[in-house]
Amino acid sequence: MPNRSNTQAADTTRIAIIRLLGLFIITSFFACNNDPDHTNAEAQFDLSIRLGFEPDRLNPMLSKQTQATQIEGMIFLPLADYNPFNLKLEPVLLKSPPKITQITDGLYAGGSKYEMEIMNEARWDDGTPVTGHDYAFTMKAALDPYLVNTAWKAHMEHITEINIDSTNPNKITVLTNNRYILSEEVITTNDVYPEHIYDPQHLLKPYSFATLKSPDAEHDLQIDSILHDFADRFNDEKYSRSVVSGAGPYTFVEWIPNQQVVLKRKDQWWGALFEQKHPSFQAKPASITYYMIPDAQTAITALKDGKVNLVAELSPEQYTGLQQYNDINHSLTLEAPSVLQYYFIAYNSDRPGLREKAVRQAITRLMNVQSLIDQLFFGLAEPTVGPIPPQHKAYDQDLIPIGFDPAAAKKLLDQSGWKDTDQDGVIDKIVDGKKHDLHLHILTSRLQLSQDVAIILKVEVQKLGIKMDIIPDDLPKLLQDLNNGDFDLVCLSSSHSIGPYDPYNYWHSQATTYGSNHFNFRNSTADSLITLIRETLDEDQRNQLYKQFQKILFEEQPALFLVSPRVPIAATSDLIFKTTTLRPGYFENTISLKK
Repeated sequence: MPNRSNTQAADTTRIAIIRLLGLFIITSFFACNNDPDHTNAEAQFDLSIRLGFEPDRLNPMLSKQTQATQIEGMIFLPLADYNPFNLKLEPVLLKSPPKITQITDGLYAGGSKYEMEIMNEARWDDGTPVTGHDYAFTMKAALDPYLVNTAWKAHMEHITEINIDSTNPNKITVLTNNRYILSEEVITTNDVYPEHIYDPQHLLKPYSFATLKSPDAEHDLQIDSILHDFADRFNDEKYSRSVVSGAGPYTFVEWIPNQQVVLKRKDQWWGALFEQKHPSFQAKPASITYYMIPDAQTAITALKDGKVNLVAELSPEQYTGLQQYNDINHSLTLEAPSVLQYYFIAYNSDRPGLREKAVRQAITRLMNVQSLIDQLFFGLAEPTVGPIPPQHKAYDQDLIPIGFDPAAAKKLLDQSGWKDTDQDGVIDKIVDGKKHDLHLHILTSRLQLSQDVAIILKVEVQKLGIKMDIIPDDLPKLLQDLNNGDFDLVCLSSSHSIGPYDPYNYWHSQATTYGSNHFNFRNSTADSLITLIRETLDEDQRNQLYKQFQKILFEEQPALFLVSPRVPIAATSDLIFKTTTLRPGYFENTISLKK
């Protein structure tokens, strides 16, 4: 479904680890997968897809990986979402787009009123109707500060009230108290949860959204206790691995750890009549099985043998190899869509050495990005200069990527006082009264591309006396270290929405505590620009602010921005599917068989 990882948090990004080959042996779990029977009707088509990483959980409010979001998009539905093919924000559960009225006086002057109505036909997995009360529950749950992921909450500050019509439970009114570029997106694109399933004890039901957001002194302790209790239950693995229930076209069947996740099209799919309204309602395959295959070469073998239908998350080298393999005797469908994504190496700006702009600028000059594109991406990427992908309208085309320049890097290090004073081969400096060697650790996934990027950088930095250790790790441990700030550098990627970009969650100083600014980047001018960006509704004016913001990051170099890649996809030739710029480049519920 549309890349809801991009729309659930207003920074419209979700961290994913740079991926490539790892070592993995496929066992007998493939035996349970049946090849598509071309003699059957399309209704019996069973689709199998390779995922390079196992999802962290299946709970849209709590999950942090793009693999999770991909699967969740088949199970849950939002009020509205971006159409992956025309890239417009369109109603899904809603009868029509929200009626938006500007508030000109009173307590919420300067804000807006959103009036919406959920379709009468909408149903949960158990057949009960979807109502505005489910939406209100979803938004109230997102306010809970004790959830393991509070990304939704961080971008709901402007929402003040959510009211459900007393005579029609499908009618919703949302009030905001200021202008926000992603207001409609935040209000409508969060996946909606069934209240009776995810809060069977009705812990949140007695309280309004406004009360939970700003409890008065009388209710403060009571509500805090309720939120603790709700979070303990909602955070539990039960609601991420066994109870996974939504209004979407597919039901969750099973999750076998490290092997597969299986979804089945609903027998009485209520949305079948609305396929022309939005692609979210399409349900072409009768079932979808996601196989966890970290080793891409093993996945390619499975594709060639007909064990899986579609393989993404390939390396450019493997994609090039498939192009050479593909002929009349070995027919595959090969695509490499450009997506709103970028790869980068984040610096921890709280570390000695890396807190200095000159050091970050020096390390950036030690990465030969063009060589990276040629050698590791086989030309399937383009250089980028910041956190807005080159395909986005807000990208600053005037900024020229910093080139590979070891001489300039050495000069920066020398001028900032980093010298090898003890002749041990590692440059050092007195920082906060203590001598520090410039000895850095870079975290990578266990997959090859991530490690290869780190190796290329390590070779160059060590020529200038910077010691660098590469620490590959499993994804859960890497994310834990990232969240805890236990890193010097880390290889990451980020995906974007097609809508306006809100930089707050990654780059605002306050987001070091309440957001995803795990890199500890702090800049007061950038903070002020981010605040203005979030409030500027005029696109041309906002794009000028984006350019100013990008120039600050370009100067400060809080990360080594690398490339925006194309996403290689290989599929069996009997599939019909369209690619999209939204991650992961395809939408499995819209895939059908050739007749």
